[in-house]
Amino acid sequence: MFKMKIEKQLNIKYRTLILGKPEFDAVPKAVLLNDEKFSVIGVSHGVRPPFMSLEIEKTELDLVGKTLTN
Repeated sequence: MFKMKIEKQLNIKYRTLILGKPEFDAVPKAVLLNDEKFSVIGVSHGVRPPFMSLEIEKTELDLVGKTLTN
């Protein structure tokens, strides 16, 4: 299970970085927002718990304040 409310978002070249406080057992290969699926590229290093930053495929959608699941 993965659930994270997005607090910050940054678009960089081919990816989008999202930051939030997740509830998770493992990092998923993809996350969902409503009916949209986003591939997880990786986890950004240098972020201190309880926060986590995921790198997902680039999106122009404003995800701040929304909750991602898997």
